[in-house]
Amino acid sequence: IWCTVFSMTDSAPPSTIFRYHSPNIDRLLGMIQTGNFTIRLAHPSEFNDVNDTAIPINVDPHQKMVREYTQVLESAYCYIYKAQKEANREGIEIDMQTLIIYAMQESWYGKRLRLEKCRMKKEQADFFRRQLKSHVSNYFKEQHIKLSQGLSSNLGVCCFTTDILSPTMWGYYAKNIGYAFEYDGEKIAEIGKDGYGIHPIIYQPDTTDKTKEFLQILVSSLKSFIPYLDDFEDMVDELSVSEDGVITWGVLEESAKILGNATNTVSKEILADDRTLNLAIKHSLRKSKEWEHEKEWRLLMPLNADAKDEERYITVFPKAIYLGYRMPEAEVQKIMQALHETNSPIKLYQVQPNLMTQKLDIRELR
Repeated sequence: IWCTVFSMTDSAPPSTIFRYHSPNIDRLLGMIQTGNFTIRLAHPSEFNDVNDTAIPINVDPHQKMVREYTQVLESAYCYIYKAQKEANREGIEIDMQTLIIYAMQESWYGKRLRLEKCRMKKEQADFFRRQLKSHVSNYFKEQHIKLSQGLSSNLGVCCFTTDILSPTMWGYYAKNIGYAFEYDGEKIAEIGKDGYGIHPIIYQPDTTDKTKEFLQILVSSLKSFIPYLDDFEDMVDELSVSEDGVITWGVLEESAKILGNATNTVSKEILADDRTLNLAIKHSLRKSKEWEHEKEWRLLMPLNADAKDEERYITVFPKAIYLGYRMPEAEVQKIMQALHETNSPIKLYQVQPNLMTQKLDIRELR
């Protein structure tokens, strides 16, 4: 993971860095009064830009993979059927978990069996394959969509900028009545040592098709984890040999349906895969050139997909507070009073439009 990050950017953190905030005077006053200043980590899925951290993946299932996985499952059913039939004849019991693992491994890496070898009529076998292929195809499509949207779900991001005098960002992020914090860049970098560091955005999106790379992760995870899915175990547990020794159509049809719902365990394992995180990190540091004016840096930290809100906050003390030029004077006075009453070392500034230069100036308030 570190190789991924440093191969993209090895820039030293800026000495000073800023973060804009939307108007919330009560929250700001609360932080001043308690001295508890925090930054919040967000999952990339929360960002306004729909293409932010998006990974170019074709969500339509790869037909070769669908065909192969359909064959693997068909073969696994046959191995289980043959083993159960042999066990019934010998009067012995088979550990189902061991049998599932054996059947899947043989089907992935060994000889693949077909339903006709289990005395199923050809028309029934063909119909089952079509049904199974449909379920597998839907399964992969659901996985593609779910995972392409969630590849960054274990990544926490906090966005900063080196530009405190951007009229665009003051208007967009702070509505000109909000505020911004100034931080010591080295302190933010120190926090980043517990995660994946702080890095500048590269304003050149990577649109290289990552479908193949993604499929490699997906397939290897399926090979590893499908045998352990509870749904799969329940499914084959019902795969008993009928009196005439034939795998029944009803059991196989129900098995195919269950497969279509057996996604959660695989998804969690894929999202936790280091290769998945590598993909997420690569794309979390790239944006289109339309955003280049933001001069953005990002702090990247581990953040579980199901992290509680209190787990998203990191304590970091600011050097200064900047106020938007349209903040009501009454609120400005409240902030100045709170800083004075708490004897805070934080400096206070307010940006002001300069009509002559058409830019923003800074006025020191405290």
